[in-house]
Amino acid sequence: MARTAAARPSEDLTLGKYLGSDGSLAGIGGTINAGVPRPKEHGGAMPALGGVKLSNSDVRAVASYMWAIRHAKP
Repeated sequence: MARTAAARPSEDLTLGKYLGSDGSLAGIGGTINAGVPRPKEHGGAMPALGGVKLSNSDVRAVASYMWAIRHAKP
């Protein structure tokens, strides 16, 4: 299978800096739904829904996971 784009490393989600979101659960979910076509601080765009078909419950689960790992106690 041919690759069409080079993979780029993602931001460290445990640092609390969210590109394209205020870091709230609703904000993270909104970013997942809308994507980040032209990020200001990162070289790689994120397509809406990660470029795959996600249900509303999938989006809530991913957003909840992302929020939880940021707020986990060390």
